[in-house]
Amino acid sequence: MDFLFSFDRSREPELAEALARFGPRNRSFQRSYSGGWGVLVTAGMAYPGFETIETDRHIIVVLGGPLPRNDVSIAAGNESDDGTRWILNSWKTHGRVLWSEELVGSFLVFCVDKHDACADVVTDINAFIPAYISDGMDRILGSHSDAVALASGCAYDIDPVSVADFLTFSTVTYPYTMYKAVKYMPPASVTSVSAAGEKRSVVYWRPVERGGFGNISDAADELRAIITANIKRICAGHKRIGLLLSGGEDSRIVAAMIPEQTCAGAVTITDSYNREARIAQAVCRSSGVDWDLLTRTPAHYINHAEESIRLSESHNFFTHAHINGFADHLPSGCRIMGALGADAFCKGVRSKGKPFPFLKIYTRSNDWKFGMVDSGISCMDSVLLRREYFNDDLKAMRPGSWAEWHNLYPACMTAGLSHGIVNRRLFPAYEPFLDGMVVNFSASVPQGWKLNRRLFHRAMRPVLKDTWRIPHGEGWFPYYGNWLNLPVNISNRIIKKIRKKASWKARRNEGSWPIWDNVVADPAYERIRPDEASLESRMLQMGENEALSGILKACEGNRSSNFKLRSLQIELWIMSLDCQKTVKS
Repeated sequence: MDFLFSFDRSREPELAEALARFGPRNRSFQRSYSGGWGVLVTAGMAYPGFETIETDRHIIVVLGGPLPRNDVSIAAGNESDDGTRWILNSWKTHGRVLWSEELVGSFLVFCVDKHDACADVVTDINAFIPAYISDGMDRILGSHSDAVALASGCAYDIDPVSVADFLTFSTVTYPYTMYKAVKYMPPASVTSVSAAGEKRSVVYWRPVERGGFGNISDAADELRAIITANIKRICAGHKRIGLLLSGGEDSRIVAAMIPEQTCAGAVTITDSYNREARIAQAVCRSSGVDWDLLTRTPAHYINHAEESIRLSESHNFFTHAHINGFADHLPSGCRIMGALGADAFCKGVRSKGKPFPFLKIYTRSNDWKFGMVDSGISCMDSVLLRREYFNDDLKAMRPGSWAEWHNLYPACMTAGLSHGIVNRRLFPAYEPFLDGMVVNFSASVPQGWKLNRRLFHRAMRPVLKDTWRIPHGEGWFPYYGNWLNLPVNISNRIIKKIRKKASWKARRNEGSWPIWDNVVADPAYERIRPDEASLESRMLQMGENEALSGILKACEGNRSSNFKLRSLQIELWIMSLDCQKTVKS
């Protein structure tokens, strides 16, 4: 589900049209609620147990499936709205919801108070499901940035700095979006907006650098307990559950933790029945999980690019919409679990340190510019200035590890987490690692503990016991620590370097991700690209020809396949804007 809200009741047609344009084409079910307090439009289906509720005083919308941590009877599938009702009663009636602790998973809660003519927006601890607001007196609130921009009449007032930011880093610096007049609402906060346009946010959590554990063993036990409880809560009351599974270690941990009384059906997506698929199949056999393989062609991401951009939003990289095009092949009528976020929050992969041949040695570093490319893009000074201001806030909270959290907080700063944004729009997706207690845990342990899988391996080694013989997709064995895997890692690095120097091209992709060079080499890539004349004409209509044209031309010489796909996203997004509409002043 997605929503748009305005205090102006007459805006209902614009809100309905905007939401209809940006949802999945075959799932555009809409509902409207209106009165003297304004208008609310929702599109799509709510997670089971979280239907929208309207009372005499309130209307409450819940995006995602935030399960009450300590009450397994709520949102277990018995009632269509008992999860929403639990949140409404706990929050508005009793006034005692601990947003960072009491709910498992990611969420966005929106509530209208009809009597007071005000709206409250609650974002989860890391804004895994983001909310947006337009500038000005006539504010539009919503859960899709492009829909907010279209409904508020500012979809053609594009921010060139954000475009350059995206092309350089694959993300747009918080709190900006691709539109000058649309901004993110803050993470881990309750934001109240009045009919007069006043906005006030109360932050309930910040990733302050603090000590929370005396030793690494206690921290490992705590992490294992959190993930075990999260998976048990997600599976509670369900006889069957789906699982997105790869040949890595995170998804096999989730598979191993599924309670015995719950049957699981796993799906693996690869280019073919390759090494990654065979490993995933072996993991499922060992864990007693049903397994199915879905294969894609090199043109898969290109064929679904336009819809993927709508689903992921213009400022999120569409190549992370891995499930788009396969959603109808997933196990039906059940929750689907993944393992997104384990690397980011439990293994310190976003930590910037001096790279040694086989281990990452932690040092304080400001190497947050790792995603930069030498593109010659204009307005780069403005891009870097935004990131410097953003980093200044992080340094105040985390002076010793701000570089790691530059790509973690909020979630929009990590390109890969847009995978979760797309998934929740396609099916009831549950991520045990994208949870308030996991994020809080990650913020409270020393960064050095997380590096090189030290903490994660100590926490999860007992869970990996049944799959100890099965290697990771990259060849090493998750059950064992770094030193025992050292010979394998050395061999892998040597082989990769030899292949790179010899310019060997693999005929067969053995991993889970596609080979992006093959994607942009497919004829579908050239077919979908807008021609230069059409793109120039569209930018002239928008009044942004000079700035945007300069940025896109600066990108033409970059041969990186990843960069070409980012440029393609910008081109397709610009062409999708309906410039026949009148731009509001």
